[in-house]
Amino acid sequence: MKGKLLVSLLVFLLINTGGYTAIAVEQQSVPRFELSVSRESNMFHISVIGYELKDMYAFEIMMEFDSKKLRFIRQTNDLAGYSITPPQEGNTLTIAHTKIGQVTGESGRQVLTQLEFERMAPGTSTITLQHVKLVDSKLDPLFIHLSDVQLNLITHERFLDIEGHWAESSIMNAWNEGFIEGYADGTFRPRQAVRRAEFAAMIVRALQPESPDNEILPFVDGRDIPAWAIQNVQAAVQEKWLIGFTDGTFRPAREMTRAELAVIVDRVLDQSRDVTENLRFTDVDEIPRWAKTSVDEAVQFGLMQGTGKNRFSPNSAVTRAEAVTVIMNILEERRR
Repeated sequence: MKGKLLVSLLVFLLINTGGYTAIAVEQQSVPRFELSVSRESNMFHISVIGYELKDMYAFEIMMEFDSKKLRFIRQTNDLAGYSITPPQEGNTLTIAHTKIGQVTGESGRQVLTQLEFERMAPGTSTITLQHVKLVDSKLDPLFIHLSDVQLNLITHERFLDIEGHWAESSIMNAWNEGFIEGYADGTFRPRQAVRRAEFAAMIVRALQPESPDNEILPFVDGRDIPAWAIQNVQAAVQEKWLIGFTDGTFRPAREMTRAELAVIVDRVLDQSRDVTENLRFTDVDEIPRWAKTSVDEAVQFGLMQGTGKNRFSPNSAVTRAEAVTVIMNILEERRR
């Protein structure tokens, strides 16, 4: 009976906002929130992630989405306690959760809820996290306004800027596999350089390794890793596909070079194969010593190619089109 009364009290606190003070999310003392997305065919999986939480015993999340392009399917979470998902009202979705009994709340980083949406129509759809209400174990409430936390989902049948591109089929295959996303304007931007955090997200979504341990990343610039990429970076590092630099940094915003990509391909496949050092690129002397064997293997087994004019361009930045094509090649190789 006591547990039921506590649940009722918490739900009342969450639903009734009178007397709450709206707090700007930018204040460092206030928890911050992010949205992340992964896709599988026509399904979008959205995670609401909280950071710097302090004794979170219960919460209510209010979100808006385009119900003409997306259909809400379900919500789940791994938190102990009891969740409530009231009926959807138009474009608004509200989710509440509370712990049960005299226990402490959650602190630090926590995935609050995971939502599943189905694509209903092509176009661009925005999901907005409007506000989060928190209640601590002392039943003290906190209201945080979050209208600037948004996620743009591309629900186009095709990207607008890949027709006739040499990687068009690879990009669409990757889209169908569900491990890439486009931009809010419907483009894929195939010529844009790939950064390390972005590539970690691509390859982890594609290869789906075991879930990473929820340990703090051992990098001095760990706070620079975007929230949407943290779990993917953790998984890539745990699998030793991507590693840090000698100064203890990860450099999530650094553009990845083609030599680095060849080494990652080697680590991912982790196969001992007979490779003859027979590179005939005119810029072979520009390939770093630490990458030559990996480049040999990636080229000889058709996982990577030159860039034209008999060059490998080891120090050039990897484009989004190149990254997607190489990941698709890895997928095909692993499925043989």
